[in-house]
Amino acid sequence: MKVLRQELQNYARACEELLSNQLQERLTEDEQELIVYYLNELFDKFGHKPLAVHQASLNGRSDSADIPKRSIERRRKMYTKQLQLEEGILHAVVTGEFELTGAQIDFLELLDAAHRRGATKVLIDGQQMTGSPADFERFLYGEFAAWATLEVMKERKTTVRFAYVIHEPLRDPHRFGENVAVNRGMDVKTFEDTNAAREWLNET
Repeated sequence: MKVLRQELQNYARACEELLSNQLQERLTEDEQELIVYYLNELFDKFGHKPLAVHQASLNGRSDSADIPKRSIERRRKMYTKQLQLEEGILHAVVTGEFELTGAQIDFLELLDAAHRRGATKVLIDGQQMTGSPADFERFLYGEFAAWATLEVMKERKTTVRFAYVIHEPLRDPHRFGENVAVNRGMDVKTFEDTNAAREWLNET
């Protein structure tokens, strides 16, 4: 409880700074939307009326048909170059530069591949990937992945566990995107080491 109280105090101080004129740089649109999103989450949790927000820009939950169709060149920035089932684990080697829409499409394809092959454990090896997503991109990807996974689990009456092996700066040391997904019910964890990821996937 003491830790939570300290976090609330830190949050209050951060809000005071936002209300002041001491910020050296204006908040970006993504940062502003993150603030509004979490305020709405808190209001909803404690029974208050939510703020008016642009849900289309905040909502990472959309089915595959709603994902904007980008050009072929942009779609090729990242792709799964190798996919195989190894001892019950679907091992996907992903390469290229991270791009949110491409990442969402690839994730849906991996979910479908896991179902077709009867896999309940997925290892996404992104050690060859590049990119440094903004916090808002991490948030949208984490929420989208959780939503898609839970929909598949509910529809197909199965469970799916995901492990990502990625390196900084793609891998956030503070696990923001991971926490977003976990908080929404997804069984997922990021790693720096493939062996550690496999051990975690095989834990009961």
